[in-house]
Amino acid sequence: MKRILESVFLTKAVFELRNTHVLVTLLVSIFLGILMFTPFTFMFFELSTYRMDVTNWQISGAEQEIIMAGLPVDCYFDEGRFNCAEDFFINVRQDLSISFGYKEEFPTNGMVFQETSLIFLTNDTAYDLSYNSFNGTSFADFVTTDGYELLFNRVANGLRNELLLTFVLGSYQTGIITFIVFVLGVSALSMLLKFSHLNFINFKQMVNIVVFSSFQMVILVMLVGFIFTPGFTTLIFNFGTPLRAYVVYKREVLPTLVTKN
Repeated sequence: MKRILESVFLTKAVFELRNTHVLVTLLVSIFLGILMFTPFTFMFFELSTYRMDVTNWQISGAEQEIIMAGLPVDCYFDEGRFNCAEDFFINVRQDLSISFGYKEEFPTNGMVFQETSLIFLTNDTAYDLSYNSFNGTSFADFVTTDGYELLFNRVANGLRNELLLTFVLGSYQTGIITFIVFVLGVSALSMLLKFSHLNFINFKQMVNIVVFSSFQMVILVMLVGFIFTPGFTTLIFNFGTPLRAYVVYKREVLPTLVTKN
């Protein structure tokens, strides 16, 4: 463990880890893949990620006003149930509608306030949400200047509760697979350096050098991602890891090789 931590700063430590057991390398790769995607994953905790009325519906200001003007203010939420005297319907535009009560055919985009759940629809995909975020409120509570934001922030909170675990696990799965594929690709290309030498490190050793060279870049990716923006983290990792692995090769591997005459 000490040598692994030293690999963040020392090229010699990276070189000495070249014979690490494949199982340890795999576990380290999984760990680094998770760390690498952590700055991206944190955006799934932000409420704005689930404001699909903005990102997917692309709703306009005028359409927001149509929704707010049509809200049935006598309808309310209590103990996880929607209570409304009669069914009601707001046709916002051709592909977007809001229904209060059961509707036989769901729209492409919109919401259906059913008795025990809210159906949120976007691009023909339906999400069945509980009313936990609405308990103790009525539509009259949203008839304010910022009522639209208050209403759809509650909807977004329901979407976050429903989708957060799936998004986070999917992000980390992508991070692990991306990391492993990248390491194997860089390692395979790096093996081309052997053609000018009589002896050379094997593929397993090269993989270990690339994996432990990436540790420094993953730490840098996390710092940049959290302090500034995750947007440049992939670029930093993709260019920084091969560069540091090459520095390890020049400083530690090359002196041990025998060059062809």
